[in-house]
Amino acid sequence: MRKAGIMLMVAMMSIACVGCEKKEEEASNNVAEYPTKEFKPNENLQQIADQQKDALTPVPNGYLNAADERGTVETIQYEATQEDGSKITKTAYVYLPYGYDENEKYDIIYCLHGGEGNTTAYLGTETGTTKIRNLLDNMIENGDIKPLIAVAPTYYSHSSNGSDMGTSVSKINNFTKNELVNELIPAVEGKYSTYAITTDIEGIKASRDHRAYTGFSMGSLSTWYTFLNASDYFHYFMPMSGDCWVNGVSNANGAATTLEKFVKDKGYGVDDFFIYAVTGSKDIAYAAMDAQMTAMKQMSPSFVFLSKENEKGNISYRVEPNATHDYNYMPLYFYNALPLFFK
Repeated sequence: MRKAGIMLMVAMMSIACVGCEKKEEEASNNVAEYPTKEFKPNENLQQIADQQKDALTPVPNGYLNAADERGTVETIQYEATQEDGSKITKTAYVYLPYGYDENEKYDIIYCLHGGEGNTTAYLGTETGTTKIRNLLDNMIENGDIKPLIAVAPTYYSHSSNGSDMGTSVSKINNFTKNELVNELIPAVEGKYSTYAITTDIEGIKASRDHRAYTGFSMGSLSTWYTFLNASDYFHYFMPMSGDCWVNGVSNANGAATTLEKFVKDKGYGVDDFFIYAVTGSKDIAYAAMDAQMTAMKQMSPSFVFLSKENEKGNISYRVEPNATHDYNYMPLYFYNALPLFFK
């Protein structure tokens, strides 16, 4: 029964993401029909979202257009180990900021797509750009953030989506527990200049304060899994529109309890990690994500939420009014989160 529930939720989240990876200029509407009975927020949850109208700062005019100083995107191939132990060659896209200099050190963020998505969701290709890529260029050019490297991989067996959607949860778990740290990071950071002096486990661990991870929808699920499976190697996390399924689909109290136990077992304090969790009030993932956040708010000091009254914490939760389950909201989420990273 639990497996069937997970597969149903995976399929539903994938429906909402179909078409999200189209070139930005072609993606005028990324919202799919969605069964609302399971996901419609109740009045109390909607009221909470409406009270957070000023939570997110709008992206400045022009930031989603091409900047004067534009970074570049390259592909990198690496050998990845599948769940059955077989080896395959996979491809990821890597964004390099304008003026990239191999003699400088750069912070880095890994970005995972949603269900049935692919490696072009965030950064496009070598020749085709996206709103996220334009945003990074403009934020760097205007001094909103320091120059950084971004990486867009996939948890699928190949760069494009396939027919293996039913096993996405296990693939995500394998990706975050094994492939990410043991194969992808060494390949990327062995080639490009980051704060990792070496790309063995100790070198990756020593540079965790300069590494972030984010994902949308099923990629958000992977962000929670990365927190649990690989927080030794990442300091910053941005789950976008997706809750943690570690104890079953949308089990808010179970997920929060597991996350709290993990933080306690690791001995983490308020300065040892930072989570920027974000969604929209009309997002199909909103009710489940909000329930998890509500449960986690009861678990101080493991989770200390940022607020106007409390400017020091290890987690921030933001809700954009009327935002739906749509990749077009990702630039807004990135614009608000990235200035809080790599402090």
